Amino acid sequence: MDIRPGRILLEEARIVQRVGELAKEISDTYRGGPVTIVGVLDGCLIFLADLVRRFEMPVEIVLVRVNTYGDSDKPRKRPIIAADDLKRVSGRDVLVVDDIYDSGATLSALREALRETGAEDVKLCVLLEKERTHDRAVDLDFVGFRIPDVFVVGYGLDYAGRYRNLPCIAEIEGDDDARVIA
Repeated sequence: MDIRPGRILLEEARIVQRVGELAKEISDTYRGGPVTIVGVLDGCLIFLADLVRRFEMPVEIVLVRVNTYGDSDKPRKRPIIAADDLKRVSGRDVLVVDDIYDSGATLSALREALRETGAEDVKLCVLLEKERTHDRAVDLDFVGFRIPDVFVVGYGLDYAGRYRNLPCIAEIEGDDDARVIA
């Protein structure tokens, strides 16, 4: 199977510019904070790091791993959330930061879990939103870019653990039979 990055959808300079704009929007929304950031591993890491360094408020960061697909190309009915620290959000304003809004399963389950643990307010921020009908509709508060319904890599997003380090967002190309889920 020959899978590799292809057409570039978003250049590095445009991503850097938009992350700065998002940081300003978020800082203005929270008016000096504090806010607890819940980052969804692993795809959010590069976006999250670049975003929070530009915030104009105090933040606490909690990282979670959400297993939506397991070893399948179909999402679970209820994703598995692995985080010991979710109790720390009780009574706090929370901003979930994720790399991409695709099916909606991850963001829907995480928002519900955060509310169940007593988060005061939960807002959602994604770098990318796919232009498609989502399996679970989720109201997003902050969106970096809307992209076509294609599989992408770069700037934290991967294919089989590869290409996260690309400074741009590129569409994957290669084997037509490859079933890849973002």
